[in-house]
Amino acid sequence: MPRYSIAEAGKRLPKLVEEALAGEKVTITRNGEPVVVLKPTAAAIAGQPSPELVNEIAARARRRPKLAEPAVDIIRRMRDEREQTLASDINASAPMFSRYVGVDYSGAETPLARLPGIRVYITDGIAQPSEVLPLAPARRWSRRALAEWLIAELATSTPALVGIDHAFSFPLHYFDKYRLERSWPLFLDDFQRHWPTDEDNVYVDFVREGMLGHGAARRGSSKWRRLAEERARGAKSVFHFDAPGSVAKSTHAGLPWLRAMRQRLGVKVRFWPFEGWSVPSGRSTVVEVYPALHKHGVPLEGRNPHQQDAYCVALWMAQMDRRGRLGAFFHPNLTALERDLAAVEGWFLGLR
Repeated sequence: MPRYSIAEAGKRLPKLVEEALAGEKVTITRNGEPVVVLKPTAAAIAGQPSPELVNEIAARARRRPKLAEPAVDIIRRMRDEREQTLASDINASAPMFSRYVGVDYSGAETPLARLPGIRVYITDGIAQPSEVLPLAPARRWSRRALAEWLIAELATSTPALVGIDHAFSFPLHYFDKYRLERSWPLFLDDFQRHWPTDEDNVYVDFVREGMLGHGAARRGSSKWRRLAEERARGAKSVFHFDAPGSVAKSTHAGLPWLRAMRQRLGVKVRFWPFEGWSVPSGRSTVVEVYPALHKHGVPLEGRNPHQQDAYCVALWMAQMDRRGRLGAFFHPNLTALERDLAAVEGWFLGLR
């Protein structure tokens, strides 16, 4: 039982209080005689576990087997599974779509060039995704041919979900710098006037270097990133050119074709989330995707990287819809302010 003089107690009072709360009987003396005993109040005792309980919990923790994955990942997975289960209960009546198209895009060369980097996979949700090739003799897609094929596919009454792996919009910094209205259709019009990368024989680099268009009047910084790019591990800025796997060139090449699709298809197709976060039943929908979110654990089975990206996107969309889980991904876990921002900048379907 520790004993302290009044002088010692005055110098060490916080420590003495902690000792008393820990269960020690602390005695304070005057002239060597005990005069005061420190002990916790009943309320403090009720709020503190006993030393025996603390020892028992510690012993249990030592006997507990080690987790196979970090606890934070387990909690996140349990949360995701719960959300998916809720979504399944809501959407279990029928799939939202009948076809699922994954597109791996390329910004190389001109809109008429047949590019090995453009790959398209499609599935009805029952069979495994299969690659779609243009008619012979081309056997490779150009950006123009792909846009025309998508327009024809989406013009039918069969609801389809199309995932394309280039950015659909730019960071808010871009809108603010050029004083653009926060309207996606107006953004597309303004972009195409300055970057006419859907015109014959136009390379993205021609506009970047000032040979065509007015790209100098609409440039961004590679330091600018959209909220989705900040949330998705490894995603690059839409202005980060000249880097392996850069989305910048494919984005600057692909945006005018989104505009063309929207103008040709009108209300038959919804571009998410710019026209609202909810997806009407029976309406085809075009979304931005980030294949890295969906490739984990999917074997290559002889596909090259471009094919694998398109395949995994189509497969994931179909699986989520057929399991009744897709609807939850159209409503990611964002605050009201983040939703307003993402409605301007765009969002990756599948990113929480």
